[in-house]
Amino acid sequence: MKKTLLLLSSLILLLSSCSQKNNENTNIFEALNGSEFYLTSNPKITIGFENSNVYGNASINRYFTSFSISNDQIILGTNIGATLMAGNEEDMKAEQEFLTDLGKANSVSLENDKLIIKTSENKELSFTKRSLNYNDLYGREFILENKYPEIGITIGFDTNKVYGFSGVNRYFAGYTLTNNNVISIGALGSTMMAGPEENMKAEQDFTTLLSEASNITLSMTNLEITTKSGEKLIFKDDSISSNKLLGRTFLLKNFYKYPNVEITMSFYGKENQVNGFSGVNTYKTSYTNINGNEVKFNGLAMTKMAGPEENMNAESDFSKYMENAKYMYLKGKELIIIANDATILRFVEDYFDVNEHSGKEFKLSNMLEGTEITLSITNNSFVGKSGVNNYNIPFEIKDGKITMSKTGISTLMAGPEADMQAEDEYLKLLNKANYISYNNNTLCIKTSDDDILLFNMVN
Repeated sequence: MKKTLLLLSSLILLLSSCSQKNNENTNIFEALNGSEFYLTSNPKITIGFENSNVYGNASINRYFTSFSISNDQIILGTNIGATLMAGNEEDMKAEQEFLTDLGKANSVSLENDKLIIKTSENKELSFTKRSLNYNDLYGREFILENKYPEIGITIGFDTNKVYGFSGVNRYFAGYTLTNNNVISIGALGSTMMAGPEENMKAEQDFTTLLSEASNITLSMTNLEITTKSGEKLIFKDDSISSNKLLGRTFLLKNFYKYPNVEITMSFYGKENQVNGFSGVNTYKTSYTNINGNEVKFNGLAMTKMAGPEENMNAESDFSKYMENAKYMYLKGKELIIIANDATILRFVEDYFDVNEHSGKEFKLSNMLEGTEITLSITNNSFVGKSGVNNYNIPFEIKDGKITMSKTGISTLMAGPEADMQAEDEYLKLLNKANYISYNNNTLCIKTSDDDILLFNMVN
């Protein structure tokens, strides 16, 4: 059935008398932001919070609106959008009852994983924070913090698999999640290398504990696994270490207040350098990585152009969030930045589109100054002038990852010694290319050695 948008006008949900007793003593916004709950009496009905947005499933249809917090009050927007699907009579009745009750809400409290919304008729809507699912863990990477910190034991999560470094070897296994955050990890496979005795003992201890995993919890940047015997493995996020962001470009996707404004972020320098487009102007900055996942951006240098009011406002808000950033981590193709006020900026990786950039010409800009080096893409080949000669190197690409062909060709002309040396260095680097991205007229190629080639578009 065709989905349409139902606007329920002139509805203000005043959720007052907020009380919170969660043991982290955070304010109500911080506690709710990024969390999802289900109605305890009917798990089909959900409510979630992200930044200034409330959303959920009312049983059959999705609903969504904005919200704000002021003086211990939560005020939902005057317009609630919802899809308009039909369903069985029982679910339709439950949905109508829920939306009616929600419209009469006047107070909210949060204690641990229990969210209570009371209506003006003193009816309680009791919600439970949902258990972890595979998507929550997918793409996350962590490093063990409470045991063997000097060794650097890690864990990462694929669709339904765990993997990591256990002290000497790489390990991998399947895992299952069930209700109440119960986890079961299957038989561990690993490489079979030997190493220092201390590392081997640590590896044996860790893998034994991991195979006995019973429960798992995830906070913003920390992971805790409890074994059947009650022992804990405590991890912190490790997703942005070791140049894992280098060469990648991301688009901001959850700036819902400014739906028509594009904001980007690229990591094109080894010294944690960042550049991008903030709505009207381009910007440059760098960040300091503190304790793994805590970050501080070191001021934004921007061009000084004016633009449409919406874009200027978006740029101003984005700049404030960046200046007050507290955490940054990767989750698969998503980059998450969380500000001091708990605002979540959710970026999605912008994979390079070969067809979009085919035929465009770029000029090398960040090295080998004095020698003209160009690059274009034609029929899935890099072609151009490498200083003295012309080159043509086929490649394959998937999700930005490049596999270079070993059948590249070049003319065989001689030229000035400086240009010949530059050509030799450039082609060695280009043949090691393993990732490509693009942002605001700049093409970036990263090599397997984490060298960066930057090209400016010339036509």
